Amino acid sequence: MKASSHLHSMFALQGIGSYAITVGGTDEQKRDWLPRVASLDTLAGLALTEENAGSDLKNVATTVVDKGGELVVTGEKTFISNAGAADFYVTLAAEDAGLSLVLVPADAPGVRTRPSPELIAPHVLGDVTFGGVVLPPEARLGAPGKAMGLVLSTLAVFRVSVAGAAVGLATGALEEAARHARTREQFGRPLLKHGPVAQLLADSWNDVEMARLLTHDAAAFAREDARAALNRSSMAKVAATEAASRVVDRCVQVMGRWGLIANSPIERYYRQARPMRVYEGASEVLKLGIATTLCGEVG
Repeated sequence: MKASSHLHSMFALQGIGSYAITVGGTDEQKRDWLPRVASLDTLAGLALTEENAGSDLKNVATTVVDKGGELVVTGEKTFISNAGAADFYVTLAAEDAGLSLVLVPADAPGVRTRPSPELIAPHVLGDVTFGGVVLPPEARLGAPGKAMGLVLSTLAVFRVSVAGAAVGLATGALEEAARHARTREQFGRPLLKHGPVAQLLADSWNDVEMARLLTHDAAAFAREDARAALNRSSMAKVAATEAASRVVDRCVQVMGRWGLIANSPIERYYRQARPMRVYEGASEVLKLGIATTLCGEVG
């Protein structure tokens, strides 16, 4: 993320779109899809979000119905990363048994995509419509009605990836600001020698290193047991993305007008930092889950 948000996005989306296959797929599904995902011959997509089901995934309106031994998927997903570019969509849908995951090839009849409104930190994003898409029963991922375990495991791992990206972004921004503070002179001395500027840089470095340690800690736990590590992953995601926003804002302040130049590294970091506090779970939603877990543990 420090070097390229697009490379980070490709790496992360390949993971988030295929993780449910890795942990919940059949041997045949793994054999068919994972080697191509790993080699980038196939692009992955995860279709969770809907117009009225953003953080509230239990409210999804997309359905999967078993008709004569075939699965029929109907509904619409919005703001889906890799939409229009992905070769398949791991899709969350409701049925009588509860919430289920199905693997929908992008070229299946009835799958349509259109671009979503462009974000302030652009990447491939779009809406996906499933117009009565007919799939074989082998398209299921995991057991009917048991999707939330796979979804939460996916989020537990890839919230850590967002935290890691936030640390990388904040590190890059801080390096830009520190370089500027060393070389820019005002009132006869480098900016670094002015107390308020030094405080901004010191506070930022503290934020970066605290976020880095929590991210590494969460990653270690998620590697051992992703589902059990969900709250640690959420804490790392909240802490690192909130820290990145603070750090980049301070760095722009250190750099003054030089921090406001369009398409400069610091301006790109500034735009890229803001969405990270929303996707993969908005900070406020994650904090609610973290607090609920805390009170349950101490109660």
